Amino acid sequence: MHISKIKIHGFRCFNSEGASIEIDRRLNAFIGLNSSGKTAALEALRKLFGITNAERNISKQDFHVACEEDDEVRERSLSIEARLDFDESETDAIPHFFSSMVVDAEGENPYIRVLLESIWTKNDLAEEGDIDTKLYFINVPESEDSTDESKHAFPKHLRGLIQAFYVPAIRRPSEQMRYISGSILYRVLSSIKFSDEFKENYLTKITELNSLFQGIDEFSTIESTLSGIWSEFHKDERYKDVSLSFGTSEIESILQKLEISFSPTEIDRPYQINELGEGYRSLFYFTLVCTLLKIEEEIEDEERVKPLLTILAIEEPENHIAPNYLDV
Repeated sequence: MHISKIKIHGFRCFNSEGASIEIDRRLNAFIGLNSSGKTAALEALRKLFGITNAERNISKQDFHVACEEDDEVRERSLSIEARLDFDESETDAIPHFFSSMVVDAEGENPYIRVLLESIWTKNDLAEEGDIDTKLYFINVPESEDSTDESKHAFPKHLRGLIQAFYVPAIRRPSEQMRYISGSILYRVLSSIKFSDEFKENYLTKITELNSLFQGIDEFSTIESTLSGIWSEFHKDERYKDVSLSFGTSEIESILQKLEISFSPTEIDRPYQINELGEGYRSLFYFTLVCTLLKIEEEIEDEERVKPLLTILAIEEPENHIAPNYLDV
């Protein structure tokens, strides 16, 4: 399964006449002047097949505004359509999309058409206006005009089978190391299955750590002073005791504090990500992406849906990376 074409209308710099972009199966490069639509085309793919709801969300700024347009316009629309072709060898993907496949003629390979349509309506009570977005399969071939009857809702359970991973021009690996939904680190760590034995050992170590600090007189003084002053502000018996401790029973709390460091260095401590040069930060961003994709490919988990198609959209050449790295 691969994207062979994308049609964009009314999205950002693409006007209502739109554009149709042919896409090669393996590698593509969008080359053009500044503000010619390169980034918008990559973003269009992410609106269709983004990994998180935030990436797929359509905002007011996504709708094209014509130069001659006046302030009285009360409605705008946009559409993004992708054609995905199938080969006979792609037996894993065909069953999921069989009911939505179309063909141009007898004997030709099947394909599917995925359409995102969004309408912005001005709302005098809300600055963003009202935005209605829908994702469809189009169950007629490209040679025929599509109608409302030929559009069928794209099932939510199929969304995870196609994913577009967007790598921006400005690489900030530190943001992707934060344990928040949508980050690369979150997706990698969420695949870990912690055993009951590990959880028990974790709680034991946290208890030992807290006991270690309780043995420090200054630490105990701070804790008792907090409790004393706290008791002067209220008389509720439910919350009278104050304890200082590190960590909680939730493993996620400690995962949020994970950091990456690099050694050896020319100084007496490891380097943190933000201390690396711009080129190395960019290279490490790609390391995170490749790590995620490799883990998703190798992980064995019946409950986890494996993507059938991953689109890696990388913005702009790496002109701050040494030339010998560019063909890696």
